[in-house]
Amino acid sequence: MTVPPTSRRGFFGQAVAGATLGQVNSPPPPRKAWIIVALGWEYNDEFTYQAGEYPRDEIYFDRAAADAECQRLCDEFFAAQTPEEFELDWDSYRDELPEERADADDVTWDELRAAGFVDPYYVLELTHPGATTP
Repeated sequence: MTVPPTSRRGFFGQAVAGATLGQVNSPPPPRKAWIIVALGWEYNDEFTYQAGEYPRDEIYFDRAAADAECQRLCDEFFAAQTPEEFELDWDSYRDELPEERADADDVTWDELRAAGFVDPYYVLELTHPGATTP
């Protein structure tokens, strides 16, 4: 899945142009926006590893809404399969797991997250280049 890069300048430039073309008394463009970025995953016949980041299409003008959707997507990812089914590179996390869990087949996502496994989605803030106030 190829997703074109997201340009802050292009996004906010279009927002200004859209407001100018729409109405003379339109509200000013937003100073901040948020998007959710998905981590890409590859499988190489041995294990799954993180490869690339892909911005999702939706733009949020409310940070709380972006955080809530990001959390929902992460929860959905972790519920879809176990770490064993995901086949990640255990050697990357084994040293950070408690010794009694380092070779366990039933290691949980929470244990792996505590050992350094990053969430599969995160929120990225976009700021208007000319913005001076929050």
